[in-house]
Amino acid sequence: MNGNKPVLSIVTPSYNQGEFLTETIESVISQAGEFHIDYIIVDGGSTVNSVDVIKRYDALLQDGRLPINCSG
Repeated sequence: MNGNKPVLSIVTPSYNQGEFLTETIESVISQAGEFHIDYIIVDGGSTVNSVDVIKRYDALLQDGRLPINCSG
């Protein structure tokens, strides 16, 4: 369980937004506080680098190479 800390669910819809996704993702994961973030990015079949950006950040988070400033 989350130790009774609130969970914030954040959904980012994306379609060909690769040039903006880095700033958006970094903004979400930089949030600090006593809460957990459930972050979902929904891509609508982008034909630009959106999916590559999403996969890169997913790998960085899974490997623990990005700091998490909230409880999880």
